[in-house]
Amino acid sequence: EKRREPAPQGPAPSEVVSTAAPSSPSSAGSAGGPEARDPAPALSEGLCGRWKDKRGAVYHVQGAVDGWACSRVDASGKPHRVASLRYDESSDLVWWGGGRAMMCAHPSEVLAQSGWVRWYGSGSDWTPRSAWKWLGRA
Repeated sequence: EKRREPAPQGPAPSEVVSTAAPSSPSSAGSAGGPEARDPAPALSEGLCGRWKDKRGAVYHVQGAVDGWACSRVDASGKPHRVASLRYDESSDLVWWGGGRAMMCAHPSEVLAQSGWVRWYGSGSDWTPRSAWKWLGRA
C-alpha cells in the first residue's frame, strides 16, 4: 500500500530567505560576472513533469519560450488551461497566475527536489495556498 505523506507546512517568515540576498551563497558573483548563472535550466529540471494537488488535480508543466506552460486535469478528468509559470529575477520567485489569483514558489523549494512545491499567495504572509506533490516526468 502506498504511504501518503502530508504536504509540508509553510515556513515562519524568518525562515524565508531569498537566494538573491547578498549573503546568499548562490548570489555570489551574480552581478553579471563570468560566474553568473541563469537559474532557468535548473528550475526547468525541477518543475517540468507532472504534479498533483491535495484536491486530486494533476498539473503538467513543460518548458516554454518565456518560462513554463502548465495544464491541469481536475479530479473528475476535465482538462483546464492554467496560467503560465515564469521566473522573476528581481523577486527571485517563480510566479503562477495573474491578478489577485497570482501565487509564487521559492526557487529553493523547486531546486531541492524534495517532491513538493508550495505555492504562496502574493500577499505578505507566507502561508501556502496550494502544494503540489511530484508524480514524475511525463
